[in-house]
Amino acid sequence: MTLVTGRALQDSLHIVTKFSEMEETYSSLGSLRYDVIVDVAPEIKWIPDNNAYKNLKIVVEIHSDIYAQIAYEQEFKR
Repeated sequence: MTLVTGRALQDSLHIVTKFSEMEETYSSLGSLRYDVIVDVAPEIKWIPDNNAYKNLKIVVEIHSDIYAQIAYEQEFKR
């Protein structure tokens, strides 16, 4: 998660490892390990150019339209 700190979208973290796999790993190795998926805001790099900001479009792909609108507005303001 440290790789996406500050870019991870709120409430988008999903544990994808099955509980039985986590339990088995913990029983055999004595440590807990699991995989997660998280949605992150895209990184935008502005490259100044004449007329570069004409017809500007922002596309955000998220599971929910409500979160997509919020993510779009936050990224656009940033």
